[in-house]
Amino acid sequence: MLTIAPFSAAISFVVNIWGTYNNFWLFTPILEPKTASILPADIGLFPVVACFNIHFIQKNNSHPFLLILMFSIGLTLIEMGIFYLGKVSYFNGWNFIWTFISYLIPALITYSYFCLLKTKGVLDKELPLI
Repeated sequence: MLTIAPFSAAISFVVNIWGTYNNFWLFTPILEPKTASILPADIGLFPVVACFNIHFIQKNNSHPFLLILMFSIGLTLIEMGIFYLGKVSYFNGWNFIWTFISYLIPALITYSYFCLLKTKGVLDKELPLI
């Protein structure tokens, strides 16, 4: 949680700033700056989902990419619901396939970061109790 959540929040910020300022999507309510509308997802939903994804990868014998694919499809389906509720609008050719890719690539980057942390022994260290 202490390593994956901040990393995935940073990726979420980058992706959502890029998408918002390139006019691919817009979330409601529309706040100023425009990226403030997606802030709850950037610091809440996406870090939690990334942590769950990594947790299930660690605890499951399934192939990691299968779980990443399932989580990406799940997030895309959630966003489809949000889209049909009118809370997000797509522009400039953005669609659900691009939405899926925008979840898949950050999930793969987060998994790569997790693997890097494992190889460097960061996740093996015991934290002292205070």
